[in-house]
Parts: sequence; C-alpha cells; structure tokens
Amino acid sequence: GIRVGKYHSLFHPEQLVNGKEDAANNFARGRYSVGSEAIELVLERIRKLASG
Repeated sequence: GIRVGKYHSLFHPEQLVNGKEDAANNFARGRYSVGSEAIELVLERIRKLASG
C-alpha cells in the first residue's frame, strides 16, 4: 500500500483518505452511498489543509 510502499514519503498520512468499502465498479453506488459517506471526511481534511 501507499502508506508503507515505495512512495510513502510522497504523502502525509493525514492527507490520505480511504474507506472500508469500495464501489465495486458500480457508479451509482459509489456516487450516492459510499461517496456521500466519505465526503464529510474529505471536506474536513481539505479545511484543515487550507487553514494551515
């Protein structure tokens, strides 16, 4: 994985967002259920980065 692999130094661990479930190539499921659950976490990470 990216956290321990060859490129782990490129990304700060707090800037990585991962979920426990994937969309399994189903656009509607990824967009409306799995994606909507993750959006708050993503926005919070962006706010934290933007505020410094």
